Amino acid sequence: KLDDASKMAILTMIRDRKEVLFGIFTSELDNASKKQAWVDVLTKAQSIGACNSSRTWEFVRDSMWGNWKSRTLVRNIT
Repeated sequence: KLDDASKMAILTMIRDRKEVLFGIFTSELDNASKKQAWVDVLTKAQSIGACNSSRTWEFVRDSMWGNWKSRTLVRNIT
C-alpha cells in the first residue's frame, strides 16, 4: 500500500499542473502538452515507488488519479 506522504507528493504535483492536465484544448494547450504533463506525473510516481516501470501515463491518469478522485468524492458525499 502506498503511504500517505507518497500519495500527497503525487497529488500535489497533479494539483500544481491541473491547468494543463485538465484544461480545455486551446492553441497553446494541445494533446502533446497534456500527455507530457501526465508523463511527468508518471515519472514522479515511479521515482517514489508508487508504480512500477511497466506502467504508462494512461495508468496514472485513468487508474491512480481516477480511483483516488472517486474515493474522495464518495467520502465527501456520504
